[in-house]
Amino acid sequence: MPKRTDALFIPLLQAAKILGLDRTTAYRLAKQGRFPGLVRVGKRYLVSRATLEQLFGGPLPEAPEPAETVKP
Repeated sequence: MPKRTDALFIPLLQAAKILGLDRTTAYRLAKQGRFPGLVRVGKRYLVSRATLEQLFGGPLPEAPEPAETVKP
C-alpha cells in the first residue's frame, strides 16, 4: 500500500519516531495529554501533521512505518 504523505493526521508511533521518542514515552505523554497535536479517535491516538510541521518549521522528515505484527 502506498504511503500517504498528504494525510492530516499520522499514527502516534510514527510521530514518536519522527520526534526521536520511544513507544513508552510516546504513550505516557499521550495519556498525560502532553503530546503535541494529539487527538484520540476511538482507541487510536493520532497526531496532527500540521502541528508537527510547525515544530520542525517545514515538511516532516521521513520516518519508517511502524512494523506490522505478524501473528502465527
